[in-house]
Amino acid sequence: MDHRHQLYFNNTGKHQAIYNKYRKLVPVQGEAPDPRLELLRNLSNVYNDYYSNGNEEWHSIIKNNKISMDYVAPRDAPKIAKDFFKDIKEEFELYEDQQYKHNESTRSNRPFEPDVQYIDPEVLEQVVDATLEYIDQDEIKHDTPKAIKAIKAIKTIKAIVTKQQTHQVKKPRAKPKPKPIKQKKDVISSCKILNPDTGKYVDINGPTAARVLQKYAPDLKFK
Repeated sequence: MDHRHQLYFNNTGKHQAIYNKYRKLVPVQGEAPDPRLELLRNLSNVYNDYYSNGNEEWHSIIKNNKISMDYVAPRDAPKIAKDFFKDIKEEFELYEDQQYKHNESTRSNRPFEPDVQYIDPEVLEQVVDATLEYIDQDEIKHDTPKAIKAIKAIKTIKAIVTKQQTHQVKKPRAKPKPKPIKQKKDVISSCKILNPDTGKYVDINGPTAARVLQKYAPDLKFK
């Protein structure tokens, strides 16, 4: 194995920052929620298996369950990445075919020595580079299930806060001030006083009564 090409494995890859950014979004178990993240997940499995476990043969990737035989890279993925996963399957099928023929051979008692192809570490790095450039071209809006739930909750909270901030609270209408009650002037219509000069009763509201009151009761305050 050529250790000179262990760039991403040693955190010195061409797009190491991009790799670290999106690697955190890949779930530990199960498929990723985004096709691009799923491509990164499968590629990371191949990469780590190559450098961590020393599995350099193409067929060992599927044989060791590092990717599924049914996996297909996204249509818009880089050609080098799509060809990479296509070659993995073809090499595995060739390996199985050789093994089947060996088992059916009359000389099957001799050890099985398949004609295998080995992964080129330089090509592996190029596939990772192209894949990371492809993944980072558009913002990935998906995340792990827990993060998706958290993001939805945050958006809901923000929407509520925004609505509360923009909502105009209607001021209660001021109660109209009660109109002042006009007090009617007291009019005494049936009161009469005695006129000492004539000995007759006169209406208190008349001018004669006013003269009588001024004459005989000058100190009396009246309106």
